[in-house]
Amino acid sequence: MKKAIITLVALAVFMSSGVFAIENSFLDMRSELFAESKKIKELLGKSKDSVAISSMWDTCLITISQIDAYFNMLGLFNSVPEKYLSQESADYLIKWMTEIRKTNELNIKMLGQTSSIVESATQSRMRVLKDFFLRLNARIDSEVANVNTIKMSMKKNAAN
Repeated sequence: MKKAIITLVALAVFMSSGVFAIENSFLDMRSELFAESKKIKELLGKSKDSVAISSMWDTCLITISQIDAYFNMLGLFNSVPEKYLSQESADYLIKWMTEIRKTNELNIKMLGQTSSIVESATQSRMRVLKDFFLRLNARIDSEVANVNTIKMSMKKNAAN
């Protein structure tokens, strides 16, 4: 009985923690990045900074794919019956979020090192993209904290 109550509390924390993709700012951030990628793509055909713009567009697509993969992992994680949830599944989510964060750090570094940009529109899009990656990293840190909370409750549940 005690395990059932702890499991229900853990599930309640999980559902209210914002880890779900349904009411998740990741979904909003993904939509924002998709809109930004469209703006960047529009510049591709008429800009003198085509190499930088192409690289920025690629980073958008890669990040969108990584966020989509996270949503798929959450769907799998949420579909597993409570009794089969393990710390390994939570660890996998955390590792994936860490990989997205590392990719974002590389993107931020790349955006900061590009010095041969000619057009102001390209520079503007770079600033927007850099800001986006910084905000996404902050959101990832929050998400990892949420998953760690779930992991700790799973650990306590397993000990009882």
